Amino acid sequence: MDRKFLTDLGIQKDCVNQIMTQYGKALSKLQNQIQNQKAMIEQLRNELLLNDGDIDKP
Repeated sequence: MDRKFLTDLGIQKDCVNQIMTQYGKALSKLQNQIQNQKAMIEQLRNELLLNDGDIDKP
């Protein structure tokens, strides 16, 4: 989503600014969640590599 798209829809400039602010907040939150999940995946991948084969041991 960008400002031009919203203004082309006929939305007033102050409303566009508010929409973009909220959009930015939501986008930032989702990007943080993605980064957290990537870090968790990497941690689990590293643990798996370290413990590879240890499952079969009593």
